[in-house]
Amino acid sequence: MNDYSNKMMIGAAIAILAISSTGCGVQPQTDRQVIDGNNKQITVLDGPVPGTDQSVAVEQLQKVPGIRGMDWLDGDTVLAAKANTERTPQVIEEKERYPVNLVSYTLTDGSETVLQPADQDQHAGMLSPDKRFLFYKVMEESVGFGYLRDMETGDIVPATERQTPDELIEGYEGEWLDSEHVLFPTMSGKIYTANIEGHTEMLADTGDLTIHDVHKIGDRLYYIGSGQQLFIQEGEEPARLLMEQVIWVIPSPDHQSLAMVRRTREGEMTLYLTDLDGKDKAVLSKGMQIFGTAWSRDGTRLAYNLINAENGTSGLYVADAVTGKVTQVTVDLEDISNQLQWSPSGEQLMAATMVREGDGYEPVTYIIKLRS
Repeated sequence: MNDYSNKMMIGAAIAILAISSTGCGVQPQTDRQVIDGNNKQITVLDGPVPGTDQSVAVEQLQKVPGIRGMDWLDGDTVLAAKANTERTPQVIEEKERYPVNLVSYTLTDGSETVLQPADQDQHAGMLSPDKRFLFYKVMEESVGFGYLRDMETGDIVPATERQTPDELIEGYEGEWLDSEHVLFPTMSGKIYTANIEGHTEMLADTGDLTIHDVHKIGDRLYYIGSGQQLFIQEGEEPARLLMEQVIWVIPSPDHQSLAMVRRTREGEMTLYLTDLDGKDKAVLSKGMQIFGTAWSRDGTRLAYNLINAENGTSGLYVADAVTGKVTQVTVDLEDISNQLQWSPSGEQLMAATMVREGDGYEPVTYIIKLRS
């Protein structure tokens, strides 16, 4: 397993581009709601899972086949990726495959708008905090070149001044620093910011071609390099090693805490809540895999997926960042292909996955309305 193979569990689905639009709708809400998918059933449980605090229940579960949800435009509209059957398909191994384009999708009526019709695959869309701009990649397998799109005018600028192999970005990388600047690493080991006009500034040249999971808090850069090592670089100072065996690090919205997943022993990962120096650890969960972690927008809760085959506690969890109380959400959904996404209201979670259909895969998105 390489240094960031666990992050690739989510990013790998970017390279699965055989997408169709078949699927079934949600059955009426009952005490026990069952949805078929991926040769198994996703079940809204009608009672507590043994050994967990069941204060977070599901009020409604909506299945949206054929799209891969990525972000929220508002409480009723999501940003997603979908096969564009209006474009020219490619023939790969005697099968037609349509390009995947980004769309806005309305949950209440199923209407959709293709944002930028193209014959190239578009993925990994993330909206600026004010929803005015979109950062996305034009993909080739799991990497691509970054672009910034004005959501009102449709104008697009490249995120890097050049488009050479050194400027390719892993599909899952990047984050908005504010509503005008986006941060990302490239395959050359450099860390950049780009503004909404396409002006790029290099913040660091790490020399490490494996860097990923890059974040900026004040004058600190956080990134994970080779050997699952978490580094901090402050201003012009050389980077220093903060911690080893780190799989993920996710700063809180107020930039006062870090959610951190570490490999604590063979076959075990642990989700911690720490200060900005990786200290004052509070253990939230342990499992074989922990991924998809996302802070609620007010910074009070963490949602994540956990796989723990030994005792049957795999699934979706929500942790209270203040009290440390962890609750399993009553949805049997083990696998996701994107980071979880909280709705603006904090009342819904969006989880996207890829399911096998025949000899290929198709995306499915679940909108989970929580009752607490």
